Amino acid sequence: KSNFFLVILAAIFLTSCGEGREFDQEDKYRLQLTGESWYEKNEPSKDVYELAEAGDASAQSAVGTYLKKRNPSIAINMLQESSENGEIESFYQLGVIFFKGYRFEPDCSGLSCIIRLIVVLNSDTTPSDPENLRISYKTAFKYFEEASQLGHLQAQNYAGYMLYEGLGVEKNYSEACRWWETASREGHATAALNYARCLPQTERLPFLTQAAENNALAAYELWLHFVTLQELKESEKFISETAGKKKRSAEIDLEFDYETLASYWLEKSANMGYELASLLIQL
Repeated sequence: KSNFFLVILAAIFLTSCGEGREFDQEDKYRLQLTGESWYEKNEPSKDVYELAEAGDASAQSAVGTYLKKRNPSIAINMLQESSENGEIESFYQLGVIFFKGYRFEPDCSGLSCIIRLIVVLNSDTTPSDPENLRISYKTAFKYFEEASQLGHLQAQNYAGYMLYEGLGVEKNYSEACRWWETASREGHATAALNYARCLPQTERLPFLTQAAENNALAAYELWLHFVTLQELKESEKFISETAGKKKRSAEIDLEFDYETLASYWLEKSANMGYELASLLIQL
């Protein structure tokens, strides 16, 4: 542990620290919704480094997040210590590290570790040797589950995905849907899209609509939903006009303009960068 803090102190005094700041409530909410931390790309300030060295869990989470792509070994140590003190973002960031994989750093000590950290912090490049990439879905799920139980929305979405796919844990469709529902009801767009797939077709619309505002794939699926309704409407209308029967489906309103809604969501999906939506608009 002393070598670990020696490295952090060296980083404080021997490298140029960024302007940095500490997490605020807006940062934490954005992280829970999207997984995007301010410290992914921005170096913490000297004060934050010093707080981390002193054992402040929030500061350790910030430094660990910043270092996770620059020196995973130190980041993992920092985040684990922070998570032991209950810092929710640290559980989530550890889950991401083990889910996406990290570069193995051979053990080092003393001056060699300090020099390595200084080089990494001042480098714009990342090692790309795939043989050193380590992934542990089992460990990732453990951390995502802990963060999920503490209310982390992005972790809940990850936990649902891993349960659904059986990554690091036995497949459990109902439990996956439960986590997606929990996150979606708190505003997580991707979780809302995933949860919509757990539901019968007639119950998906509210969750697809929630997801589609910020998710290109959800907007595309909403386009499909309204295209399907438009086709059903035309079919029901044809039967009604030719056979004199009333519309059979309670889901279809013969007076509603599903086609305009479908066009709106297809365009929105394309504007958010979904390539298939863009191709369909050009047809």
